[in-house]
Amino acid sequence: MSLELSEHLTENTAVLRVVGTINQMEVYRFSRALRDIEQHGHPYIAVDISKVEYLESHALGILVSHFLALQKQGRELVFFASNDASTNYMVKVLESTRLNEMIRIITPSQPT
Repeated sequence: MSLELSEHLTENTAVLRVVGTINQMEVYRFSRALRDIEQHGHPYIAVDISKVEYLESHALGILVSHFLALQKQGRELVFFASNDASTNYMVKVLESTRLNEMIRIITPSQPT
């Protein structure tokens, strides 16, 4: 499956919805989308990972890099996962790499 990226802006949150596969050919497009959404200046950026089917390790590095850059600015990057987070591919990846201890994962049933 190819990569689909879309953004949704609210008053204080910018949401980047990611659908599909972040492979070597798409990783730079993904990074550019994160940079673009950061430029809106919202204090919170949520990356919707509910429909990510696969990502390569370079994409994890990009997420950490953006997280740290935003943190230095007093802003926050969080992940949004579907209600079925236990079977969500990305949640499993984040847990296995322990990135879930660094970057918050929000589910619809969980308060922000």
